[in-house]
Amino acid sequence: MRLGLVVRNVADMVDSPSPQHKEIQPFGPEQMTIFLETAEENRLYALYCLAIGTGMRQSELLGLTWPDVDFEAGVVRIRQQLVWSPKRGFSFSEPKTAKGRRSIALPAFALEALRQHRRAQLQERLALGPAWEDNGLVFPNAICKPMDRGNLVRRSFHPLLAKAGLPRIRFHDLRHTAATLLFSQGENPKVVQERLGHATVGMTLDVYSHVLPNLQRQAAAKLDALFKVQSESEGVNEGVSPLAR
Repeated sequence: MRLGLVVRNVADMVDSPSPQHKEIQPFGPEQMTIFLETAEENRLYALYCLAIGTGMRQSELLGLTWPDVDFEAGVVRIRQQLVWSPKRGFSFSEPKTAKGRRSIALPAFALEALRQHRRAQLQERLALGPAWEDNGLVFPNAICKPMDRGNLVRRSFHPLLAKAGLPRIRFHDLRHTAATLLFSQGENPKVVQERLGHATVGMTLDVYSHVLPNLQRQAAAKLDALFKVQSESEGVNEGVSPLAR
């Protein structure tokens, strides 16, 4: 021991802490509608439409630039994210994984919100004149610089939740809302994974395992409906199962 030599790794005797997963609190369909209706006159309405309509991360939304919005094709391309550090301040970095670089098809409501946002931003640009800092960001702050994520939550998101009479959730729960709504509509997990930019479909299923029991019930109901249609088409007598024939 005095020589710093040990016969075994003492770290092997330590139990590693289990990761603490934060509870997911997504909006349901009715809450989503209430929130977006409340946010409709907000300067960042299009940001909230994209958050719910695409499942983009907050850093991806704040790092989105206009060249990565394809209005004709109806898609956004995720190529960078906005990050902040005490030493460097705001900067842009590529997504952490290859799956993070992706294209996401936009629902019609999000695409229209982006068009309106573009027109409003051009008016802001004309009003500010030379003071406008042209960095190409879709969602800069009011003085055209990268938006601080904390300010977004404190000055816009939380006040909107209070105005709408909705529970205070995390901004990240808008991403969860996008995923759970897709799952509730029976979307393929692989498609959800690709839209969210998860590294694997297994990760997507692990995160949203709480949705699976409902999906199981929906699957059973679909089979029941199919069985009923098949039975009626074959003219099966009431009360007699075709499986017993």
